[in-house]
Amino acid sequence: MKVHAELAAVGRLTDCQKIEMFSVFAKYYEAVEFDIFLSDLREKNDVILLLAGKKIVGFSTLLCREMIVQGKKVLGVYSGDTILEKEYWGSSALGKKFLKYLWLKKLARPGTPVYWFLISKGYKTYLLMANNFANHYPRMESETPSFEKELMNTFYGERFAKKYIPEKGVIAMPEDSCRLKEAVAPITEELKREVPRVAFFESNNPKWASGHELACIAEMSALMPFKYSLKKMMKTKKAPSARGVGRQPLHAVKRIPGEQRVS
Repeated sequence: MKVHAELAAVGRLTDCQKIEMFSVFAKYYEAVEFDIFLSDLREKNDVILLLAGKKIVGFSTLLCREMIVQGKKVLGVYSGDTILEKEYWGSSALGKKFLKYLWLKKLARPGTPVYWFLISKGYKTYLLMANNFANHYPRMESETPSFEKELMNTFYGERFAKKYIPEKGVIAMPEDSCRLKEAVAPITEELKREVPRVAFFESNNPKWASGHELACIAEMSALMPFKYSLKKMMKTKKAPSARGVGRQPLHAVKRIPGEQRVS
């Protein structure tokens, strides 16, 4: 059955929908608790629900926050808990809906920079950003500029307090924190050789398997959806990579990390 995406305000979710969301989430994560899941959900603004018919098979929670850094006003869109049932991995529904969400935020504020804040405990999540957003950090090609670094330190420092290590750009989660179940997205030596960005991710977040998160940021431009569409069309003319991850398309990511057990 084909998956479709619907945007909903968190405050309008029913109890049944919240239970459905948690049941999907708990299939792929360890050390999850319903009360913490609900507490995390309540602070978010919106959620993208992924549905097969009327059944929830995935979701992505979203938080919007305005900041002023170096005298410049910025809108940040933060991705929280996100998951999609394995049966539907590869669906384009989430990627398209999320891209539209960011794009509309940018169109409503043409003179204000819009940034996507993403924490990544899995390499597929990092590739989602690295392979699709021209202005993203951290990146293997160059150092993070001072403005983006200050943005990250401001947002992640306030959100995660002492768990955030600014000099490493990592959020050091407690050992009992929410984490991907073993073998959901393993990193092998072969994969690192074939996809340099995977090796870069692991070198910057060596404790990802223990639940540590790599703090990331990417700027959204009004032209990004058009560039993405063009890039996707051009890629159809080329042969796919050996493992299908070197050029991770926006819709193919399996999961955007959550933030369980974070105060």
